[in-house]
Amino acid sequence: MGKIFRDLTVEQEQVFIQKRRKSAFLAASKSPSRWLSTAGRHKRAADILYETAHAAHEREMASMQKELERTKAEMDKQGLASWSESRTLEGAELNDYLDSELLSEYLLLAGYALECILKGCLLAMKPELVENDIKLAKTVTTHKLVQLCRECKIPLSPLEKQLLDIITWHVKWRKYPVPKDLKNMPSPVEPNPTPLDIPGSPFNKRRVQTIVDDLYQRGYDLLERQRKKNLQMGA
Repeated sequence: MGKIFRDLTVEQEQVFIQKRRKSAFLAASKSPSRWLSTAGRHKRAADILYETAHAAHEREMASMQKELERTKAEMDKQGLASWSESRTLEGAELNDYLDSELLSEYLLLAGYALECILKGCLLAMKPELVENDIKLAKTVTTHKLVQLCRECKIPLSPLEKQLLDIITWHVKWRKYPVPKDLKNMPSPVEPNPTPLDIPGSPFNKRRVQTIVDDLYQRGYDLLERQRKKNLQMGA
């Protein structure tokens, strides 16, 4: 007697369960709508984090400007050529500092969103990438966003490639305090890649978000076109 179905043997029940699992696996892996839905959730969460980090950064910059003006006024008053002062962040200032650091978490979730869009495109264009109907090919399982874009025939500018490499690093290692292997451990000479490696502030004119949004939209449009094409072909 099975654990779920009383009229089946344990062996028959396991066969039934495996068939259902395989059916669900194939339906999800080859469904553009599933990939779009999952990508959309990741993107929404990423955008919420970006807005939090961006607002905190703006407040930090305004506070820093006021502090510079106060310091200059004090220096002029005392006739000093230089000024040295240190203090511990607390309260709203500390919260703004911590919130602005959420840019890394934005990149992590943005990477998840881009991965889902691009992998959905690949599987919609090449269903055979579900090997033997039991596993995804290595072409699909990679975290390398530049490589996924190449497979999807999405052209990239040098700046887009640079940002995608940074996002890929965040997806692979930023969610942990250390990487899996010593060879991937950053050093003072070769620190973690961050959005700060891109010329200019990552918050200035929302440039990092703008690049991510454009790449996401291009992937989204491609997946939508492929979804409609598959429907017309009866796939």
